[in-house]
Amino acid sequence: MKLFASTRLQAAEALGVSVSTLDRRVVPVIRTVETEWGSRLIPVSELERYLGERTVPPSGTASS
Repeated sequence: MKLFASTRLQAAEALGVSVSTLDRRVVPVIRTVETEWGSRLIPVSELERYLGERTVPPSGTASS
């Protein structure tokens, strides 16, 4: 089964940050899903977009 959205805890763990860091730094710049019961879900596609926009090429070449 394909995962479409994560909880804030799952998203934070996937990014290697705390939930408070996720809420402070990531959630304000991504789209989220607010459920009828008040939970906020993070779409996997938004996490992928967030990472893709911040991925930088290697800064140098390997020395032999």
